[in-house]
Amino acid sequence: MEIAEFGQAKADWLRRFLALPNGIPSHDALGRVFRRLDPEQFQAGFLDWVQSASQLPQGELLAIDGKTLRGSGDRGAGLRPLYLVSTWAATNRLTLGQVRTTAHSGELYANLKDAFQYTAGTGGAAECRTVNKGHGRREVRQCRGIPTGRSSLYRLPRGLATARSVAQVSYQRRAGDIAPEQQYYLCSCPLTAAAFLQNARAHWTIENRRHWFLDVAFDEDHNRARTGHAPGNLAVVRQLALNLLRQEQSLKADLQAKRKRAGWDYAYLQKVLSS
Repeated sequence: MEIAEFGQAKADWLRRFLALPNGIPSHDALGRVFRRLDPEQFQAGFLDWVQSASQLPQGELLAIDGKTLRGSGDRGAGLRPLYLVSTWAATNRLTLGQVRTTAHSGELYANLKDAFQYTAGTGGAAECRTVNKGHGRREVRQCRGIPTGRSSLYRLPRGLATARSVAQVSYQRRAGDIAPEQQYYLCSCPLTAAAFLQNARAHWTIENRRHWFLDVAFDEDHNRARTGHAPGNLAVVRQLALNLLRQEQSLKADLQAKRKRAGWDYAYLQKVLSS
């Protein structure tokens, strides 16, 4: 566990804030802590910090998406990898929380697909289409959105009853016989098809601003913590570090450069931790 190595390298600096009468905990000691730490209490502490450290603008889009921690599974031992669903503030680019769930299935996808098949040809789905050209390519985006609830043509299953609108968004980046890529979304408030198109693009910041960074900078998919509560608790630590780096604004650099600078520069590390 590299946390122990980091602690040994930064021991003198850490003693400015911690007594450390027994020195830096060993690899095994840190492993026991993360395995046994109550994940619900740890997550609650993370949420308290997020709420105190950030303010969301009115109408902030909150994207909800899942991610599999691939290194936490062991097929040979019959251990499934951990699957986490996170809430992401698209404007602030902050993780607001995450929960562990059972393995994802196609049930949600099938329900949303059924909704659009059911309303096909009825006029119950509003549509919006945009065409963007640039850098030698043409991208066509199309959205079909339908409201849900008692007065709508289609009612979602009970487990999805809180959604107020659903959408089917299609992307086609090249003309020809290539079938458009289709994605399905649900939202807790009523949205027009045009608003869904705009918000769908913002939603994908969770993929290219959060998941990508966790995989590239933190190498999350290759973290092999597997026992006890360690996988989930270490995922919270990575989310905390990611949020801290995003909150610190004095260094005009990307997150990967900020992370390296925090490892090199004591003054900047302290600035990140106090952001």
